[in-house]
Amino acid sequence: NWLSECTQLTQQNFNGLTSLSSVGECWLQECHMLTELHFNDLPKLAEVGSLWMFKCRNLEEVHYKGLVSLVTVEHDWMYGCDSLTQVTFEGLTSLDNVGDNWLYGCTMLTDVTFNGLPNLATVGEAWLSF
Repeated sequence: NWLSECTQLTQQNFNGLTSLSSVGECWLQECHMLTELHFNDLPKLAEVGSLWMFKCRNLEEVHYKGLVSLVTVEHDWMYGCDSLTQVTFEGLTSLDNVGDNWLYGCTMLTDVTFNGLPNLATVGEAWLSF
């Protein structure tokens, strides 16, 4: 439950956490004041549990860049982020598996960039569903 329900957090950069390899479930779950997130240069992050950024209602923009070791993200990744308009996935070269409900209910989403996800083989049900 790292940073779960953080009611006052509005922006966060997760840059340069070079030893971080795994995060359990509920990372940034229901952080309703968040508007922008950046995940850059987390070279050892390989796995993230379920409910990552679940129902961050005011989140508008997210950027993932250079998470080269990320292999698996469990279910409900960015589920219910209904203010989200832009998300960029760049250089997630090891990402292989994403669980159900990835970007489910993101009804304002207008700009999604997938660049450099050559190993993405499995995406669960209800991906980009409204």
